[in-house]
Amino acid sequence: FFLMFLVLSGLPWATFWGGQLGKISTLSPSLAASPGFSDAPKLDATQAHEHHHHEKDNSTPWAVRKAPVPEVMQYEGQKSISLEAVSALLAANHIDTHVAKLKIFFPETAQDVLHISCTPKLAQQQRTLYVNPNTAEVIQDIGWAQYSPLGKTVEFGVSTHMGKQFGAITQWFLLGVCIAIVMTVVAGLTMWLKRRPKNSLGAPANSNSKLPLGLKITFVILFILLPLAGMSFLLVAVILFFKNRIQRNLGNKS
Repeated sequence: FFLMFLVLSGLPWATFWGGQLGKISTLSPSLAASPGFSDAPKLDATQAHEHHHHEKDNSTPWAVRKAPVPEVMQYEGQKSISLEAVSALLAANHIDTHVAKLKIFFPETAQDVLHISCTPKLAQQQRTLYVNPNTAEVIQDIGWAQYSPLGKTVEFGVSTHMGKQFGAITQWFLLGVCIAIVMTVVAGLTMWLKRRPKNSLGAPANSNSKLPLGLKITFVILFILLPLAGMSFLLVAVILFFKNRIQRNLGNKS
């Protein structure tokens, strides 16, 4: 159970499943991880521009990491937001400047917004603010309340997976789970070394019996859900197929 939790809660980081979860979030507004996941928030008719995805930092919440980021038009003569204005903005929005994982991305171009990402230990306290750097106006404030059930599940799982959600208790518990996994592997190897026949690999003899239907279905499901795991099964199957074929040919010749 705990091993499956670690695997499933880590899938949003995976190359394949991270992208698939993002696609699932765009199927309907009720599934969207956060507001604007499929449609970027807009300022107004005169300031709306083509939107882009924010990929600056992988430590930002998954629920907003691939959501479109609004753009603004900075008119000639306007100055970008100052550091003092940012400090006042944080205080006005009740964001603690000493909280861990507080990141501020200042605009790089005239169309960029000011992006504030607050990812403390508790997933429920995450905040993402998009601010118009010209007016210091908050365009969008995304937090736990705005996440969809999918977004909340992913963020809670990721925070727990990283040992942040419940503090040191989670870290020590997950360390115990990881040690138990390692000990299981070591114990299996030790039992094999002790019990195998002398001067023999101790591998099971080849069997011509077919795999049970339930096991075949399990392999197919794993192949779909975890392509790399499926590829490893396929590789083993190909190796065994050619090995058995070579052994049969040698047996026929003898």
